[in-house]
Amino acid sequence: GVAGAPLARLASPSMPPSPLPPVTMPRLTALGIALKAVGDDPVAHANGYICRESFSLADRPQSFYMIGSMGLAPAIGLGVALTQPHRRSIVFAGDGNLLMNLGILAMIATQRPANLVHLVFDNEVYGSTGNQASLSSGVRLDRMAAAAGFASAVAVTDPVSLEAALREALGAAGARFVLVKVTTEEADVARIPYTPAVLRDRGEE
Repeated sequence: GVAGAPLARLASPSMPPSPLPPVTMPRLTALGIALKAVGDDPVAHANGYICRESFSLADRPQSFYMIGSMGLAPAIGLGVALTQPHRRSIVFAGDGNLLMNLGILAMIATQRPANLVHLVFDNEVYGSTGNQASLSSGVRLDRMAAAAGFASAVAVTDPVSLEAALREALGAAGARFVLVKVTTEEADVARIPYTPAVLRDRGEE
């Protein structure tokens, strides 16, 4: 048995992730690229500046904006993927949102949807509350998704790489994860004007 064996022998060696190129892409730029790529696919947005900036670029009937609750956009996107297998389901989340609900990575990987693309726009801070540092500065969220069992998990830092990653993820089956590293720059954008009931109902149209 392994009882009493040194812990060092029980643990697998940890390989440090390859360093990413410098981040120069604002989130607004990344969102614009992503919105263009997903077309008419339904998108579940995390609350905060992600949904506000996305709304400012293109308010779409297929966009569901999470209001007030952190960490739930991927669960909503998973539900759409499982109940509507004929269409692709997209998630726009942030690093702070995902860190609030890391268990969703295991849930998505276990359910194995054939039609889910999960993007995380990672600026390494909690922008809505004053830019406090998040843990993603020391943890690669794409590696966590890969370890959970996503079909693919990649990280990008520039527009060209993002466009390429989206083409690959949107053209393949399975649960796909794209970590989009962005700057802390925030656009001056309005809040979402819709009530939760309106957001719920327009998603069913």
